[in-house]
Amino acid sequence: MKGLILFFAFVILNNFNYLSSFTINCKYRENSLDIIHKVYQCDTTNIPLTSGNRVTNITGTHLSLKSNNDVDSIYIQGNWTLNFIPRGFSNFFQNIKAFDIYFTVLTALHGDEFDEFPNLEFLSFWQSNLTTISSRLFENIPHMVLINFGLTSLRHVGHDLFAPLDISKLRRVNFYNNICINYGVRTAYPAAINSLINILRQQCPFYNENLTTTTALTTTTEINLTCSDKNIEDLVCDLKAKISFLENRLFRMATCMLRN
Repeated sequence: MKGLILFFAFVILNNFNYLSSFTINCKYRENSLDIIHKVYQCDTTNIPLTSGNRVTNITGTHLSLKSNNDVDSIYIQGNWTLNFIPRGFSNFFQNIKAFDIYFTVLTALHGDEFDEFPNLEFLSFWQSNLTTISSRLFENIPHMVLINFGLTSLRHVGHDLFAPLDISKLRRVNFYNNICINYGVRTAYPAAINSLINILRQQCPFYNENLTTTTALTTTTEINLTCSDKNIEDLVCDLKAKISFLENRLFRMATCMLRN
């Protein structure tokens, strides 16, 4: 009986892995990015939505004398349908330093979406339904130079989002045209970055990062998150993301019904 259970578990896992994987088609080109300048980039669109989130194959024709080892930038256009960050690119591209994604309906970044790119310097998450960013987003990608969260729907940003970063190395930080903030910095001065951080903390508070102690009602004391608190943070972040996604879908359904 035990052997039979293990067999079925193996079959189910294999089928799950098959269903949760997909192929990416890259259009390779050389591109110039702000700050990083010249990169060799994989451009991709039309990512399937019913196949899960893991890249298991990449197709496309490289430019002359180029290979996967030369790819250091990924550009994804989500076409306002993509609701996840594809994982598994690092199995093919080990030198990624720029990740650029546009037009997604993803509503939350939990903190591990880009961990497979430890040398990432450029992150652009432009024009999306993003509402929430966890404090842990940069924990494993601490070498950021340019950060772009412009034209999203941000409401909540983790209190310690910038803590893992050396802010003296940041050259561009864009939070323009969001719900809770319309501000950006195009300078290398840490004082300017610190001003932006303070604005984020005041205008885009995370749900449980401004707790006060019960013994000192006149002062606010930050409470360090425990392991259990972080598990709760993940749960609430997931719930907020799902609620926001459902609200968006209902709005679009209502709009379509009115048009018809």
